[in-house]
Order: sequence, then structure tokens, then C-alpha cells
Amino acid sequence: MDSEAILQIPLSLSIQNDCWAWHYERSGLFTVRSASRMMIEVKKSREDYFEGQTSCSDVEKRQREWKQLWKMELPPKIKIFCWRFTLNSIPTVSVLKSRNMVDTAECKLCGADEDTWYHALLFCTISRCVWAQLDEEVTEVIATLCISDPMHWVSFMCSNVSQADGIRILVTCWAIWQARRKAIFDGIFQSPLSIMAIINRVIDELKIVEGFQRIEKGLSQQRAKSTYWLPPESGRCKINADAAIAKADYKGCVGVMTKEVSLLQVLW
Repeated sequence: MDSEAILQIPLSLSIQNDCWAWHYERSGLFTVRSASRMMIEVKKSREDYFEGQTSCSDVEKRQREWKQLWKMELPPKIKIFCWRFTLNSIPTVSVLKSRNMVDTAECKLCGADEDTWYHALLFCTISRCVWAQLDEEVTEVIATLCISDPMHWVSFMCSNVSQADGIRILVTCWAIWQARRKAIFDGIFQSPLSIMAIINRVIDELKIVEGFQRIEKGLSQQRAKSTYWLPPESGRCKINADAAIAKADYKGCVGVMTKEVSLLQVLW
């Protein structure tokens, strides 16, 4: 049956010699980067198979999900957390038990039987108190969404809700995880109000940065429009001036330049 299927493959009409091609690159040329990605994907798929975890067979869809995550307006440290979260590699007790690093998967804060990412970030005692302070629309999405795969859960937050709500949800997950780490390893228990204050501060900083980026973008567009030199009006003269100060020698320098002549004066 296989040989019959191979014989039915139409041959190329163009006369050309056979050549080696690396199908993991569009150009057909081998690169170390594509080989590394291929090995990582094969390793991940085999681990999912042996551990009984579900994985996505649509590689392009998975790549789109990763792009949606990296395009989110989030600080790098929160993006790194979301990256680890989507790979289910944040060290919850359940993950540690699967790696034979602990004897039990019990939650160290509330005593639940299994401390998975779903429990740690959404349904633990601290997590519930933090989520209760958000808007009802956001909490309703969290409560009604039943997705066990962290990759699909994060992808849903990046694509199926508004960008503002998605950012707030992912920042909240990051803040809850940081609060859990401080409580478990440092014995520092933060109140839900203080955790929410951290979330609001991060979001406010993001809004400020976004505002500065918009201002810089507008200024760059204005500079791009006025890159060429405009002659002055009749009877007027354009002067370019600049100054600098040397703190060590208590000296300063002022430079003035016009189209016709340049002047340099040293001020003592």
C-alpha cells in the first residue's frame, strides 16, 4: 500500500537535479536555530506523551499563541512568569511531587489535597481573597472558565478578553504567585489589600510607560516630517547654538553656527 502511494506521486515537470533540503526552514537551508527548535519541540512532545499530558498538534496555532503572549504590554519579569506558567513549570507542590522533590502534593497554605497551578493561582485562600477585589466581569470570566491546560488558559486571556482585562488578570496571577512564595519560604504573609495595591501600582506604571511611548512616537513622527532644512524668512537669520560645562575645570563652552559663518566662544 505504501509503495502504491509513492508511485502515484507526480514527478516534477521542471528538469533539475536533486538536492538536500531542510524542511524546518522556508529557505530549505539548515540552521542551528531551527535544529534547536526542532529538538526542543520533539523533547516536549515526548515528555507530554510519557506523562500523559495533552499537547497541541497544530504547530502554527501554538506559534500564534506564543506571539499573542509576547505582544502583551507587560513588563519583562511578568512575561517570563507567564512563559513559565504556560509551560506548567512554576514550582507548585504538584509539579515538585511529579519530579520526586517532595513526598506530598498538599498545599502548604490552605492544606488542599493537590497544589496545582489551578489551585495555587485561582482557588487557594489567598487567591480567592485577591480575585474578590476585582470587577465582577473579570471574576465571572475566571469562575466560569474551566481549562486545565495552562497554555490554553493564558492564550484565552490574551485573545478572548479585552487587552486591559487580560493584562490585569496576568498581573494578578503574577502578584498572587509572588505573595505565595513570600508566605511559604519567608514567612511573610501579605494581606489581600496589599497584594491588590501592588497590582494597581504595576498597572499604573504600565499606563505611564504607555503614555510616554505614545508621546515619543508622536515626537518621532514630527521629527520625520521635518527632517529637511527650511530656509529662514527674508531679513531673518537661523542660529544653531549649543553649550557644555566642565565641572572639573569650572569652564564652559558655547558654540553658535549659522549657514554663513560659525562662531566659538569660550566662557571662563
